[in-house]
Amino acid sequence: MVAAPSGQNSPFGAQLVRTEAGLQLILRLPKLAESERAGLETALTHLLESHGHRSTAIVIHEIVKG
Repeated sequence: MVAAPSGQNSPFGAQLVRTEAGLQLILRLPKLAESERAGLETALTHLLESHGHRSTAIVIHEIVKG
């Protein structure tokens, strides 16, 4: 699963990958403040766990648009 704005060539997006260890959520986002990044990781972890995904990894690649 890959998500990006429709009709746009964006460096940002998301990919959800099923691995032997569980799910891996890979995000390509603009630079975030450390508190924003921590809050996002916490919220996404809770969301995935609430849907029964206990073994997850969240990977955030910060993209500098330039």
